[in-house]
Amino acid sequence: MPLAKLVGMSRNQRSKRIRSSEFPAEPGGLFTIAVANGEVEPEALTHRHIDYWAMGGSNRRNTFHGNPRKKGPDGKPLTLDPEYRPNHVRDKKELPPQPFVVHYPGPTLARTPSDIGLYGATLVEITLDKSGRPLEDPVLTQISTSPIRWINDRVVLDATDDAGKLADELRQRLRNYRESQKADDLLINWLIDVPPGPLAQHLRRGGLTNDLLSELRAMYGQAEPMTWSVSISVLVPDQLPNAAYEQQTILGDFLRSVKHFQDHPQELIHLGGYIPKNWEHEETIKQLLLAEKVTDEITDAEDKEPKERWVQLPAQTETQQRVLREAAMTGLELFRAQSEVPS
Repeated sequence: MPLAKLVGMSRNQRSKRIRSSEFPAEPGGLFTIAVANGEVEPEALTHRHIDYWAMGGSNRRNTFHGNPRKKGPDGKPLTLDPEYRPNHVRDKKELPPQPFVVHYPGPTLARTPSDIGLYGATLVEITLDKSGRPLEDPVLTQISTSPIRWINDRVVLDATDDAGKLADELRQRLRNYRESQKADDLLINWLIDVPPGPLAQHLRRGGLTNDLLSELRAMYGQAEPMTWSVSISVLVPDQLPNAAYEQQTILGDFLRSVKHFQDHPQELIHLGGYIPKNWEHEETIKQLLLAEKVTDEITDAEDKEPKERWVQLPAQTETQQRVLREAAMTGLELFRAQSEVPS
């Protein structure tokens, strides 16, 4: 006696879009599972009468529940009316929309530092009634299949905290990770959120970062499973305190210039004068200017010639904002350090 029907489609190399109409359904009959790789619009599946869509092709784990099952006073899903006989319905349009699930399990392995969290496969459990219809929504359980886990851990400190407080906090968090994750190798990026001051400057420009990494790796990075501290970086604030911009000093002038470009992200920073004129490496110039070269279209006067200019794309604007934040912090540290040198 068959329990379910499995339908699928070969991967289309030319298009990632899945056309749900190409999947043969089993209206009112067996529990039907569709298997495909690509993108599908969940809202377009309401009347497809396919119970579960096992999808691939996404680097994010995601689940969509369509046509939510009605629930009774006890909060449990209601089953179909026992008098309902879907096999006897001749017109498919008479079938009511049935619940369905679209599930992307995501990658099974964490490969890069951006792959944060748990990665693995999905165990799907379904309870069917005597007619082969589900009694309730499928139960999805994620099972880890990646031997390593990337973790970005944010550590918040006060301006008065010192290197000893930071070291103690990192050691304690490593112990907690090792106790809670006994089977996985952990790769940890430490993100230190501390106000500008001696500790932040020592982490960014001194030797404290390397000292801490060496200690943490020696203590916790040699065991099996491994807990390896990959990096320690200081989070740069979007804006500095207002007093930093208001001071009438060289530092104040510099910070106000940086803030101007932060507040006007579409304004191109003119760095062309610093690039040798005999450079022919347009890709390198593009990276330095954080801009793309475009040619203007001529639509009116015939005597005009198309001009080339540099413009920024959204992704480049985001990079520019990150660079400006870093520049503001670097300037703050360097100008302060110079002002503290006795004459």
